[in-house]
Amino acid sequence: MDSFSGLLFPTTYLKQDTARRLALVFPSLTCLTPTEDPELSPCTGRFADTPEVRCITPVPLGDEDLGRFKRFLKDMEEWARQVGVGTDLSAQTLISALQLDKAESMQELICTIKGKGEEDVVLTARLFLQLALEFDRKEDELGVELEEVSRKTDMLSALVGVESRAAASSDQVQYVRPLDRPKERLKAWAILASRYTGEDLGCLPVGESVSVKDLMDEAYGGIEKVQPEELLNLSLAMKGRDAAPPLRDSRLGDLWDSLLRAILKAASAESADAIRGIAGELQEAWDGMVGKASNGPVMNLTLYKGRPLEEVVQRAAGMQVPPGFKGLWPTGLEAAFFLL
Repeated sequence: MDSFSGLLFPTTYLKQDTARRLALVFPSLTCLTPTEDPELSPCTGRFADTPEVRCITPVPLGDEDLGRFKRFLKDMEEWARQVGVGTDLSAQTLISALQLDKAESMQELICTIKGKGEEDVVLTARLFLQLALEFDRKEDELGVELEEVSRKTDMLSALVGVESRAAASSDQVQYVRPLDRPKERLKAWAILASRYTGEDLGCLPVGESVSVKDLMDEAYGGIEKVQPEELLNLSLAMKGRDAAPPLRDSRLGDLWDSLLRAILKAASAESADAIRGIAGELQEAWDGMVGKASNGPVMNLTLYKGRPLEEVVQRAAGMQVPPGFKGLWPTGLEAAFFLL
């Protein structure tokens, strides 16, 4: 198998379950992060048996501006404490605070991040993504704690010889929860991504949750007056920690590699037909070996034929696509994966 990387969007924090699911199809992942500070944007060394993660910051802040940014976050938290916004100071509450223009004690901060200048726009995007990252991190930590509680409950139930309610609930359908504030996240992510001027990353886009996919499908439909074409829905149900990843099977691995190579080629009618053909073969082989997607989550592949993906992303975020925009994806890329 070749080594392909997925580019996660619009989230900037890789949750444990997300990492484990994506490890079934991608050996490595790339995350766009609002700052270069590893403490503010944790990406590595957190989970076992998960993809290698690379963090990129399109426009690094530098030591001086990074210090100001961190002080700015601290000021926001202090303001929230003073006015009693949220007992646990959740990032979700602080995100909401960015959209309020009523608290006089916050006016200076609001004006700073809502200015019309170029740097103010990027600062707003950074701040929103950072608060969303903190929200995702807290949610993930809570999930880890709940998983540990469930494990202990199972042990106690086994000792006393009764059925664990936690075990019974874990057998229910578990899809990827729709992302909170998807349009705002997508806009902030796209603003920062548009500042990337480095070499082509060669990554395959992976959108997180159906709420992001719905926004992009709606935007594409508004442009082309037709719905995008769904080509794949691969079940990513994990059947035990020791189960071998599906792509270790030579046929599945070869088909997956062929599909990703075809997607990364310049868009044309011929390449779209090739993608359809390979996707059909892969879906049939995957369903035969792994099983059909009946209990979620799935890896979906959607083709946005005739439109560069960066245009679909920016339109979904309510933005105008600037002329000559390069973005993080290769020219002509017209498809995206979604973890649903």
